[in-house]
Amino acid sequence: MNDSKGKTIKLSKVCTKITDGTHFTPIYTDKGVIFLSVKNVRKNRVFFDDTKFISEQEHKKLVKRCNPISGDILLTKVGNTYGLAAVIPDNSPEFSIFVSLALLKINKSKINSYFVMYFLNSQFGKIQMDRFIKGIGQPDLHLEDIANIKIPLLSFDEQEIIINKMDNAYNSKKQKEAEAQRLLDSIDDYLLRELGIELPQPSQNTVSDRIFYRKLSDISGGRFDAGVHHKKLSLQTELHPMVQFKNHVLINPLTIFSQYKLSNEVSFIPMENISEIFAEANTSTIRIVSESKGYTKFLEDDLIWAKITPCMENGKSAVVTELKNNIGFGSTEYHVFRAKIGTNIRYIHALLRLKILRNYATLYFSGSAGHQRVSDQFFKSLLIPLPPIEKQNEIAEHITQIREQAKQLKEEAKRELEQAKIEVEKIILGE
Repeated sequence: MNDSKGKTIKLSKVCTKITDGTHFTPIYTDKGVIFLSVKNVRKNRVFFDDTKFISEQEHKKLVKRCNPISGDILLTKVGNTYGLAAVIPDNSPEFSIFVSLALLKINKSKINSYFVMYFLNSQFGKIQMDRFIKGIGQPDLHLEDIANIKIPLLSFDEQEIIINKMDNAYNSKKQKEAEAQRLLDSIDDYLLRELGIELPQPSQNTVSDRIFYRKLSDISGGRFDAGVHHKKLSLQTELHPMVQFKNHVLINPLTIFSQYKLSNEVSFIPMENISEIFAEANTSTIRIVSESKGYTKFLEDDLIWAKITPCMENGKSAVVTELKNNIGFGSTEYHVFRAKIGTNIRYIHALLRLKILRNYATLYFSGSAGHQRVSDQFFKSLLIPLPPIEKQNEIAEHITQIREQAKQLKEEAKRELEQAKIEVEKIILGE
């Protein structure tokens, strides 16, 4: 049990200084001293990539007031990501900070910096900061309020236990998420290998590589802009026949709900309900048929594929299953694909998620900047390898298993971290 149960101390009492960065926007330079803002700090971590730079002279002026060093804590204090704390790690480069970050110089004879960091990032820290936050359009934590945050008064041994628990949980989470990502990244290589597809080496950006010739027949009746015809997508293989995509998959088939009552419940899948990581759809949102007018309609086991940037490049797509009444509707920014007999829609899904194919599809973008979409013309001219249905089933099943393994790893990592947080909360509460 914790002998100091219930005792707290204000943050100001364990800090030698609480300040923030410069209130004036400095003159940025192409290189020089790193200048950090709110975007460079997240829970438990300071990011030194994707930063701005200031001159050495300006940095020297700023550190007279605010000099961040290893062991200090940075706390985001402005915007929707306020209240995220990170200890500045050892061997960090020299840098200055903007007013959007608070700097906490911890008195290490009184408390451990990493314990303070984990506490500020906990629900106990968040509750206090939510109470202190000011501003409507732009949330802001004031320094005097940060100073009044109450920290539990624990022994150094108890602090160390908490630090070790959280370190172990975050390290395990990082490892499992990395393994999950490795599994997901292996899908393209597996698919290409099983199909016997060898991708060509990327061309050099030389004048000779940018000059090319095409027959008039190649561009007649379709797009004739150079980008579409410069690079050719080749999924050519000697193992399986090459077929036209449109002959084996229905592209945006007409789907009507006339046989259903207007009050019948159906699944609704907005774009945010599709996971770009696991390529699956959350079908828990239910609406009624009368609300489907103007939306994209689909049936059970259809493939919905985001056609708009950046969702398309990110791989937002899913074979939809467990639809309410076996029907659904969603964003107008979906292409819908329905497999014909002899074609496994999950095999088709794997092909359409190939990174090389998604990159090539960007050449078929049309529309204004920020709202560009891949037209169905891309699929009408697409050639794909089509193995026997048994091989398609084998490939689809193996890829499903890979995704399930990756998902399980991520869920395990999340559970372990939540369990560690529960155990830490009990220590803080003296239970």
